[in-house]
Amino acid sequence: MAVSRFFNLVALSCVALFLCSFGPEPVAALSSPDSLVLPRHMARGHGAIAAKRKRAANKSKRCRTRPTSSDTSSTATSTSTTSSSSSTHSHSSSSSSSSKPKSTPASAPASVSVNTGGGGGKFALAWPNGDSGLQSWKGPSMMYTWTPACPDSAKALGIGCAPMLWGWNQVSQFQSTVKPGYSNIAMAINEPNEPGQSNMSPESGAQLWKQYVEPLRSQGYELVSPVTSSNPNGFTWVQNWLTACDGGCNFDRLALHWYDNTLDKFKDYINKWHTAFPDKKIWITEYACVNFNGGAQPSDAEIAAFHAAAIPYLNSLDYVEYIFPFGAMKQMDGVDPANQLMDPVTGEPNALGWTYLALD
Repeated sequence: MAVSRFFNLVALSCVALFLCSFGPEPVAALSSPDSLVLPRHMARGHGAIAAKRKRAANKSKRCRTRPTSSDTSSTATSTSTTSSSSSTHSHSSSSSSSSKPKSTPASAPASVSVNTGGGGGKFALAWPNGDSGLQSWKGPSMMYTWTPACPDSAKALGIGCAPMLWGWNQVSQFQSTVKPGYSNIAMAINEPNEPGQSNMSPESGAQLWKQYVEPLRSQGYELVSPVTSSNPNGFTWVQNWLTACDGGCNFDRLALHWYDNTLDKFKDYINKWHTAFPDKKIWITEYACVNFNGGAQPSDAEIAAFHAAAIPYLNSLDYVEYIFPFGAMKQMDGVDPANQLMDPVTGEPNALGWTYLALD
């Protein structure tokens, strides 16, 4: 009897192990480079979209892979085909707590001459912080928040603000907020070619624009184009959007996003769009020096050198009207903190922030 029970137990164990082998497989959270996108603080109204990564000593593991303007291997032409992974990429508290931006000086270097406001220069603010600390950033003449809302203190500080219709999820807020006189320029559609962003087809983008954005022209607004990521499919998305619009979508400014690791690539990307739209002033509404294509990351010194060279170059281009470097925030959410413009503790400009403020 004991022997019989023993063999029964062995048989049941084998069955259990066999059944367990059919359980769900773990999903690699970062398995699809085509679906990886940059962060946008969902709590502040623009979609949070990427788990933060530790800034480890081995910088090649510090950032996520993402196709950019220099990654010619990615040629997908619509957002519906950019992602082949079943995993989702979202901002999670468990992963974000591990990312700690390095501290930087909060006061302006003595060698930097800072205009105290209303300078009208090219430096502008991509600003997710509401009214918190904005008085420390007096100087830029333009800003946006990835939302329809503008900080209450912006006008008193002499900062113009372009409300943004980020995507379909903001239609109600946009309609109730953006009225005649609220501003004189508006933005719409944030990275529609990215699954983790506004994620819409050119046809859907044309519908959104014609229904909610184009009518603002009759209310005295100038309009800033949809802005795609620097994934190569972004250029195609805009072309297909214009086709779908069939003449019903008009914009006065062309918006660009760029993330890559050399100034030469940045120059080539800007020139590509300027050649395609030579009559449009350009707003570069996000950019940073970071490698999302895999391989080694630029060092802190290389990032500093990039910004030092990019500032005079961008200032020399008469068709570039505003530049919005990604970094006026306390948490960089996966973008190398060496691009950060803000002291992560005080919220005041750090050394790089003051360098940009000196433009104004």
